[in-house]
Amino acid sequence: MKKNNDSIQLYFVETDHLGSILSLYNENGQQSFSAWGRDRNPQTWKYSTNNNTKPEWLIRGYTGHEHCDEFGLINMNGRMYDPVLGRMLSPDNFVQDPSSSQSYNRYSYCWNNPLKYTDPSGEFVWTINFMIGFINGFTSTSSGRWDAGFTKATERSANGIKIAGGLLASDPNKTFGGRVLETLSRFTWQLPQTVGGLLTAQAYNTFGFKGGVESVNYKYGSTVVKTKGSWGAVAQGSYIVGDNTIEADANNPLFQHEYGHYIQSQGIGLAYYVRVGIPSILSNGDHNFHPVEQDANRRAFLYFNEKVDGFKNDDNHFDNLGWHFGENPFDVNKTGQGQYINYQNATDLESLNNIRVRPSFTDYYLLFLSGFLNAYEYNH
Repeated sequence: MKKNNDSIQLYFVETDHLGSILSLYNENGQQSFSAWGRDRNPQTWKYSTNNNTKPEWLIRGYTGHEHCDEFGLINMNGRMYDPVLGRMLSPDNFVQDPSSSQSYNRYSYCWNNPLKYTDPSGEFVWTINFMIGFINGFTSTSSGRWDAGFTKATERSANGIKIAGGLLASDPNKTFGGRVLETLSRFTWQLPQTVGGLLTAQAYNTFGFKGGVESVNYKYGSTVVKTKGSWGAVAQGSYIVGDNTIEADANNPLFQHEYGHYIQSQGIGLAYYVRVGIPSILSNGDHNFHPVEQDANRRAFLYFNEKVDGFKNDDNHFDNLGWHFGENPFDVNKTGQGQYINYQNATDLESLNNIRVRPSFTDYYLLFLSGFLNAYEYNH
Protein backbone atom coordinates (compact mmCIF):
# COMPACT_ATOMS: atom_id res chain seq x y z
CA MET A 1 0.00 0.00 0.00
CA LYS A 2 1.13 3.53 -0.75
CA LYS A 3 -0.33 6.13 1.61
CA ASN A 4 -0.39 9.82 0.74
CA ASN A 5 -2.10 11.89 3.45
CA ASP A 6 -5.54 10.26 3.75
CA SER A 7 -5.41 8.66 0.31
CA ILE A 8 -4.36 5.01 0.06
CA GLN A 9 -3.44 3.34 -3.24
CA LEU A 10 -3.33 -0.46 -3.31
CA TYR A 11 -0.87 -2.24 -5.61
CA PHE A 12 -0.59 -5.92 -6.44
CA VAL A 13 2.99 -7.15 -6.72
CA GLU A 14 4.03 -9.75 -9.29
CA THR A 15 7.32 -11.58 -8.78
CA ASP A 16 9.26 -14.22 -10.64
CA HIS A 17 10.55 -17.49 -9.15
CA LEU A 18 13.62 -15.71 -7.77
CA GLY A 19 11.54 -13.18 -5.87
CA SER A 20 12.32 -10.25 -8.18
CA ILE A 21 9.56 -7.63 -8.26
CA LEU A 22 8.45 -7.45 -11.90
CA SER A 23 5.25 -5.41 -12.02
CA LEU A 24 2.64 -3.57 -10.03
CA TYR A 25 -0.99 -3.79 -11.02
CA ASN A 26 -3.19 -0.66 -10.87
CA GLU A 27 -0.11 1.28 -11.86
CA ASN A 28 1.70 1.63 -15.16
CA GLY A 29 4.89 0.47 -13.50
CA GLN A 30 6.87 -2.58 -14.55
CA GLN A 31 10.43 -3.83 -14.16
CA SER A 32 12.53 -6.45 -15.87
CA PHE A 33 15.94 -7.89 -15.04
CA SER A 34 18.46 -10.10 -16.73
CA ALA A 35 19.54 -13.32 -15.05
CA TRP A 36 22.28 -11.35 -13.31
CA GLY A 37 19.98 -8.53 -12.18
CA ARG A 38 20.78 -5.92 -14.81
CA ASP A 39 17.93 -3.47 -15.39
CA ARG A 40 16.34 -3.72 -18.82
CA ASN A 41 13.33 -2.46 -20.73
CA PRO A 42 10.37 -4.73 -19.79
CA GLN A 43 9.01 -4.62 -23.35
CA THR A 44 12.15 -4.98 -25.51
CA TRP A 45 14.58 -6.47 -22.93
CA LYS A 46 17.18 -3.92 -24.03
CA TYR A 47 19.45 -2.77 -21.23
CA SER A 48 18.53 0.62 -19.84
CA THR A 49 19.92 2.81 -17.08
CA ASN A 50 16.86 5.07 -17.13
CA ASN A 51 13.79 2.89 -16.80
CA ASN A 52 10.94 5.37 -16.31
CA THR A 53 8.09 2.85 -16.37
CA LYS A 54 8.16 2.18 -12.62
CA PRO A 55 7.03 4.44 -9.74
CA GLU A 56 9.77 6.61 -8.26
CA TRP A 57 9.18 5.18 -4.79
CA LEU A 58 9.77 1.57 -5.88
CA ILE A 59 13.37 0.91 -4.83
CA ARG A 60 13.28 -2.90 -4.65
CA GLY A 61 13.54 -5.25 -7.59
CA TYR A 62 16.03 -8.03 -8.34
CA THR A 63 15.37 -10.94 -5.92
CA GLY A 64 13.54 -8.41 -3.72
CA HIS A 65 16.71 -6.49 -2.80
CA GLU A 66 17.15 -2.72 -2.57
CA HIS A 67 18.43 -0.97 -5.72
CA CYS A 68 20.81 1.97 -5.38
CA ASP A 69 20.10 3.47 -8.80
CA GLU A 70 22.42 6.46 -8.28
CA PHE A 71 25.38 4.08 -8.14
CA GLY A 72 24.09 1.28 -10.36
CA LEU A 73 24.43 -1.19 -7.48
CA ILE A 74 22.16 -3.54 -5.52
CA ASN A 75 22.28 -3.74 -1.74
CA MET A 76 22.24 -7.44 -0.86
CA ASN A 77 22.46 -6.84 2.89
CA GLY A 78 25.81 -8.51 3.57
CA ARG A 79 27.51 -7.09 0.47
CA MET A 80 26.98 -4.72 -2.44
CA TYR A 81 26.43 -6.25 -5.88
CA ASP A 82 27.17 -4.94 -9.39
CA PRO A 83 24.54 -6.37 -11.79
CA VAL A 84 26.52 -5.29 -14.89
CA LEU A 85 29.62 -7.25 -13.87
CA GLY A 86 27.56 -9.94 -12.15
CA ARG A 87 29.96 -9.75 -9.21
CA MET A 88 29.97 -8.70 -5.56
CA LEU A 89 32.15 -5.72 -4.62
CA SER A 90 33.70 -7.62 -1.71
CA PRO A 91 34.64 -11.30 -1.33
CA ASP A 92 32.58 -13.92 0.44
CA ASN A 93 33.85 -14.60 3.95
CA PHE A 94 33.66 -18.35 3.40
CA VAL A 95 34.49 -20.99 0.82
CA GLN A 96 31.09 -22.65 0.88
CA ASP A 97 31.81 -25.88 -0.97
CA PRO A 98 35.49 -26.91 -1.24
CA SER A 99 34.58 -29.55 -3.83
CA SER A 100 33.27 -26.92 -6.27
CA SER A 101 35.63 -24.66 -8.19
CA GLN A 102 33.00 -21.90 -8.22
CA SER A 103 33.26 -21.55 -4.44
CA TYR A 104 36.84 -20.30 -4.82
CA ASN A 105 35.65 -17.34 -6.89
CA ARG A 106 34.48 -15.48 -3.80
CA TYR A 107 33.28 -12.44 -5.78
CA SER A 108 30.83 -14.51 -7.82
CA TYR A 109 27.09 -14.42 -7.20
CA CYS A 110 25.43 -17.72 -6.24
CA TRP A 111 28.23 -19.88 -7.66
CA ASN A 112 27.61 -18.27 -11.07
CA ASN A 113 24.15 -19.85 -11.19
CA PRO A 114 21.63 -16.99 -10.66
CA LEU A 115 18.90 -18.78 -12.61
CA LYS A 116 18.55 -21.27 -9.78
CA TYR A 117 19.85 -19.70 -6.58
CA THR A 118 19.36 -16.47 -4.68
CA ASP A 119 21.51 -14.94 -1.96
CA PRO A 120 19.27 -13.51 0.82
CA SER A 121 22.08 -12.59 3.21
CA GLY A 122 24.79 -11.49 0.76
CA GLU A 123 27.21 -14.05 2.21
CA PHE A 124 25.71 -17.58 2.15
CA VAL A 125 27.03 -18.15 5.65
CA TRP A 126 27.22 -21.75 6.95
CA THR A 127 24.80 -21.38 9.83
CA ILE A 128 23.20 -24.25 11.76
CA ASN A 129 20.09 -23.78 9.62
CA PHE A 130 22.21 -23.99 6.49
CA MET A 131 24.07 -27.12 7.54
CA ILE A 132 21.03 -29.03 8.80
CA GLY A 133 19.01 -27.94 5.79
CA PHE A 134 21.77 -29.12 3.47
CA ILE A 135 21.94 -32.52 5.16
CA ASN A 136 18.16 -32.84 5.00
CA GLY A 137 18.03 -32.02 1.29
CA PHE A 138 21.11 -34.12 0.47
CA THR A 139 19.69 -37.25 2.10
CA SER A 140 16.13 -36.82 0.80
CA THR A 141 16.88 -37.85 -2.78
CA SER A 142 19.01 -40.33 -4.68
CA SER A 143 19.80 -37.97 -7.56
CA GLY A 144 20.80 -34.33 -7.62
CA ARG A 145 21.87 -34.53 -3.99
CA TRP A 146 24.04 -31.41 -4.02
CA ASP A 147 21.40 -29.24 -5.67
CA ALA A 148 18.71 -30.54 -3.30
CA GLY A 149 20.99 -29.93 -0.33
CA PHE A 150 21.80 -26.34 -1.25
CA THR A 151 18.17 -25.59 -2.10
CA LYS A 152 16.96 -26.81 1.30
CA ALA A 153 19.86 -25.09 3.08
CA THR A 154 19.09 -21.76 1.42
CA GLU A 155 15.41 -22.07 2.27
CA ARG A 156 16.04 -22.72 5.96
CA SER A 157 18.66 -19.99 6.19
CA ALA A 158 16.28 -17.44 4.66
CA ASN A 159 13.50 -18.49 7.05
CA GLY A 160 15.89 -18.23 9.98
CA ILE A 161 16.79 -14.67 9.02
CA LYS A 162 13.12 -13.72 8.73
CA ILE A 163 12.34 -15.27 12.11
CA ALA A 164 15.15 -13.29 13.75
CA GLY A 165 13.88 -10.15 12.00
CA GLY A 166 10.63 -10.56 13.93
CA LEU A 167 12.38 -9.22 17.03
CA LEU A 168 11.81 -5.73 15.62
CA ALA A 169 8.26 -4.40 15.90
CA SER A 170 6.59 -3.57 12.57
CA ASP A 171 2.93 -2.92 13.43
CA PRO A 172 1.63 -0.38 10.86
CA ASN A 173 -1.09 0.62 13.33
CA LYS A 174 1.57 2.05 15.65
CA THR A 175 3.51 5.27 15.20
CA PHE A 176 7.28 5.13 14.74
CA GLY A 177 7.70 5.90 18.43
CA GLY A 178 5.20 3.19 19.28
CA ARG A 179 7.16 0.63 17.26
CA VAL A 180 10.38 1.63 19.03
CA LEU A 181 8.73 1.22 22.43
CA GLU A 182 7.24 -2.14 21.43
CA THR A 183 10.69 -3.34 20.31
CA LEU A 184 12.17 -2.28 23.66
CA SER A 185 9.28 -4.03 25.43
CA ARG A 186 10.17 -7.31 23.74
CA PHE A 187 13.63 -7.19 25.31
CA THR A 188 12.41 -6.11 28.76
CA TRP A 189 8.71 -6.33 29.73
CA GLN A 190 8.01 -9.28 27.39
CA LEU A 191 11.47 -10.84 27.50
CA PRO A 192 10.59 -14.41 28.70
CA GLN A 193 7.98 -15.02 25.98
CA THR A 194 10.08 -13.23 23.36
CA VAL A 195 12.93 -15.65 24.00
CA GLY A 196 10.53 -18.60 24.15
CA GLY A 197 8.82 -17.63 20.91
CA LEU A 198 12.08 -17.03 19.06
CA LEU A 199 13.58 -20.36 20.15
CA THR A 200 10.37 -22.26 19.34
CA ALA A 201 10.12 -20.76 15.85
CA GLN A 202 13.80 -21.42 15.12
CA ALA A 203 13.47 -25.00 16.40
CA TYR A 204 10.60 -25.73 14.00
CA ASN A 205 12.67 -24.26 11.17
CA THR A 206 16.03 -25.81 12.04
CA PHE A 207 14.92 -29.32 12.97
CA GLY A 208 11.89 -29.58 10.69
CA PHE A 209 9.26 -30.20 13.37
CA LYS A 210 5.78 -30.81 11.90
CA GLY A 211 7.22 -31.01 8.41
CA GLY A 212 9.31 -27.85 8.74
CA VAL A 213 8.52 -24.21 8.04
CA GLU A 214 6.56 -23.37 4.91
CA SER A 215 6.62 -19.57 5.21
CA VAL A 216 7.43 -16.68 7.55
CA ASN A 217 5.34 -13.51 7.37
CA TYR A 218 4.81 -10.38 9.46
CA LYS A 219 1.37 -9.01 10.34
CA TYR A 220 0.33 -6.26 12.78
CA GLY A 221 3.66 -6.57 14.58
CA SER A 222 3.53 -10.36 14.93
CA THR A 223 5.75 -12.93 13.19
CA VAL A 224 3.62 -15.72 11.72
CA VAL A 225 5.52 -18.98 11.14
CA LYS A 226 3.49 -21.41 9.04
CA THR A 227 4.52 -25.08 9.22
CA LYS A 228 3.64 -27.91 6.85
CA GLY A 229 1.90 -30.17 9.37
CA SER A 230 -1.59 -30.15 10.86
CA TRP A 231 -1.54 -29.64 14.63
CA GLY A 232 -2.81 -26.22 15.78
CA ALA A 233 -0.77 -23.22 16.91
CA VAL A 234 1.13 -21.66 19.80
CA ALA A 235 1.83 -18.00 20.53
CA GLN A 236 4.67 -16.69 22.67
CA GLY A 237 5.23 -12.97 22.64
CA SER A 238 5.02 -11.68 19.07
CA TYR A 239 5.85 -15.12 17.61
CA ILE A 240 2.92 -17.19 16.35
CA VAL A 241 3.84 -20.70 15.14
CA GLY A 242 0.94 -22.45 13.46
CA ASP A 243 0.02 -25.37 11.24
CA ASN A 244 -0.70 -25.39 7.51
CA THR A 245 -4.06 -23.63 7.97
CA ILE A 246 -2.73 -20.43 9.51
CA GLU A 247 -2.35 -17.29 7.41
CA ALA A 248 -1.15 -13.82 8.36
CA ASP A 249 -4.63 -12.47 7.78
CA ALA A 250 -7.13 -10.86 10.16
CA ASN A 251 -9.84 -13.05 8.61
CA ASN A 252 -8.03 -16.30 9.38
CA PRO A 253 -9.62 -17.92 12.48
CA LEU A 254 -6.41 -19.47 13.82
CA PHE A 255 -4.47 -16.22 13.43
CA GLN A 256 -7.31 -14.27 15.06
CA HIS A 257 -7.13 -16.25 18.28
CA GLU A 258 -3.34 -16.51 18.50
CA TYR A 259 -2.95 -12.79 17.86
CA GLY A 260 -5.05 -12.29 20.98
CA HIS A 261 -2.33 -14.08 22.96
CA TYR A 262 0.22 -11.64 21.53
CA ILE A 263 -1.90 -8.74 22.80
CA GLN A 264 -2.02 -10.49 26.19
CA SER A 265 1.77 -10.61 26.12
CA GLN A 266 1.94 -6.87 25.55
CA GLY A 267 -0.39 -6.14 28.45
CA ILE A 268 0.60 -8.81 30.98
CA GLY A 269 4.34 -8.77 30.30
CA LEU A 270 6.56 -10.75 32.66
CA ALA A 271 3.58 -12.60 34.13
CA TYR A 272 2.44 -13.92 30.73
CA TYR A 273 3.55 -17.51 31.30
CA VAL A 274 2.15 -17.72 34.82
CA ARG A 275 -1.15 -16.00 34.11
CA VAL A 276 -1.74 -17.32 30.56
CA GLY A 277 0.76 -19.97 29.40
CA ILE A 278 0.75 -22.51 32.24
CA PRO A 279 -3.01 -22.32 32.99
CA SER A 280 -3.74 -22.77 29.28
CA ILE A 281 -1.52 -25.84 28.98
CA LEU A 282 -3.00 -27.41 32.12
CA SER A 283 -6.61 -26.58 31.22
CA ASN A 284 -9.30 -29.24 31.47
CA GLY A 285 -12.56 -29.54 29.54
CA ASP A 286 -13.27 -27.42 26.46
CA HIS A 287 -10.05 -25.50 25.83
CA ASN A 288 -11.84 -22.80 23.80
CA PHE A 289 -13.88 -21.78 26.84
CA HIS A 290 -10.96 -21.55 29.25
CA PRO A 291 -10.75 -18.02 30.78
CA VAL A 292 -7.38 -17.13 29.24
CA GLU A 293 -8.54 -18.33 25.80
CA GLN A 294 -11.74 -16.31 26.13
CA ASP A 295 -9.70 -13.25 27.07
CA ALA A 296 -7.45 -13.76 24.03
CA ASN A 297 -10.55 -13.78 21.81
CA ARG A 298 -11.82 -10.62 23.49
CA ARG A 299 -8.57 -8.71 22.97
CA ALA A 300 -8.17 -9.74 19.34
CA PHE A 301 -11.83 -9.03 18.51
CA LEU A 302 -11.55 -5.49 19.85
CA TYR A 303 -8.21 -4.89 18.12
CA PHE A 304 -9.27 -6.03 14.65
CA ASN A 305 -12.56 -4.15 14.73
CA GLU A 306 -10.85 -0.96 15.87
CA LYS A 307 -7.56 -1.07 13.94
CA VAL A 308 -8.17 -3.02 10.72
CA ASP A 309 -10.00 -1.04 8.05
CA GLY A 310 -12.88 -2.93 6.51
CA PHE A 311 -12.88 -5.71 9.10
CA LYS A 312 -16.36 -7.19 8.72
CA ASN A 313 -18.25 -7.71 11.95
CA ASP A 314 -21.31 -9.86 11.25
CA ASP A 315 -22.84 -13.20 12.12
CA ASN A 316 -22.51 -14.72 8.65
CA HIS A 317 -20.26 -17.74 9.25
CA PHE A 318 -20.13 -18.73 5.58
CA ASP A 319 -18.28 -15.84 3.93
CA ASN A 320 -14.97 -16.37 5.78
CA LEU A 321 -14.81 -12.65 6.52
CA GLY A 322 -14.67 -10.93 9.87
CA TRP A 323 -14.63 -12.62 13.25
CA HIS A 324 -15.16 -16.39 13.27
CA PHE A 325 -17.62 -16.83 16.15
CA GLY A 326 -17.73 -20.60 15.64
CA GLU A 327 -14.00 -21.27 15.97
CA ASN A 328 -13.37 -18.41 18.43
CA PRO A 329 -16.50 -18.22 20.64
CA PHE A 330 -17.44 -15.72 23.36
CA ASP A 331 -19.04 -17.17 26.49
CA VAL A 332 -19.88 -13.84 28.10
CA ASN A 333 -22.87 -15.34 29.96
CA LYS A 334 -20.83 -18.29 31.29
CA THR A 335 -23.30 -20.82 29.87
CA GLY A 336 -20.74 -23.00 28.09
CA GLN A 337 -22.06 -21.79 24.72
CA GLY A 338 -20.78 -19.03 22.46
CA GLN A 339 -22.73 -15.80 21.90
CA TYR A 340 -22.66 -13.37 18.97
CA ILE A 341 -21.12 -10.00 19.83
CA ASN A 342 -22.04 -6.90 17.82
CA TYR A 343 -19.12 -4.45 17.85
CA GLN A 344 -21.52 -1.57 17.18
CA ASN A 345 -23.61 -2.40 20.25
CA ALA A 346 -22.46 -0.80 23.52
CA THR A 347 -24.20 -3.44 25.63
CA ASP A 348 -22.45 -6.27 23.76
CA LEU A 349 -19.08 -4.56 24.20
CA GLU A 350 -19.73 -4.08 27.90
CA SER A 351 -20.51 -7.79 28.24
CA LEU A 352 -16.97 -8.62 27.06
CA ASN A 353 -15.69 -7.41 30.43
CA ASN A 354 -17.21 -10.59 31.88
CA ILE A 355 -14.43 -12.63 30.23
CA ARG A 356 -11.57 -10.23 30.92
CA VAL A 357 -8.46 -11.66 32.58
CA ARG A 358 -6.05 -9.41 34.46
CA PRO A 359 -2.77 -10.25 36.17
CA SER A 360 -2.45 -9.78 39.92
CA PHE A 361 0.47 -8.70 42.06
CA THR A 362 0.91 -12.35 43.07
CA ASP A 363 1.56 -13.29 39.44
CA TYR A 364 4.62 -11.05 39.34
CA TYR A 365 5.77 -11.82 42.87
CA LEU A 366 5.54 -15.61 42.93
CA LEU A 367 6.03 -16.12 39.17
CA PHE A 368 5.87 -19.81 38.23
CA LEU A 369 4.38 -20.98 41.50
CA SER A 370 1.54 -18.55 40.84
CA GLY A 371 1.02 -20.12 37.42
CA PHE A 372 0.21 -23.51 38.90
CA LEU A 373 -2.07 -21.88 41.49
CA ASN A 374 -3.90 -20.09 38.67
CA ALA A 375 -4.29 -23.33 36.77
CA TYR A 376 -5.78 -25.00 39.86
CA GLU A 377 -8.15 -22.07 40.40
CA TYR A 378 -9.39 -22.10 36.78
CA ASN A 379 -9.95 -25.87 36.75
CA HIS A 380 -11.77 -26.09 40.10
